[in-house]
Amino acid sequence: MAKEHVFSVNFFKKFLSKLGSVRVSYKAAEEFTVFIEDIARDLLENAKKYAEHAGRKTVLISDIRLAKKRLNV
Repeated sequence: MAKEHVFSVNFFKKFLSKLGSVRVSYKAAEEFTVFIEDIARDLLENAKKYAEHAGRKTVLISDIRLAKKRLNV
């Protein structure tokens, strides 16, 4: 059974093709999708910690920026 993704693999297949003007296989697009999902998950987890530390439930752009800096993204 295939893993369900948050993002559409077909979206990234088209995105990568347009970005690089090359053909991209479904499996390559799927790998890219997993990579982006992992980065997004890590980024949000870190940003959430910054928001909680500040006593907020809402993640702000400043939390995202701090998380990006921490993760070197």
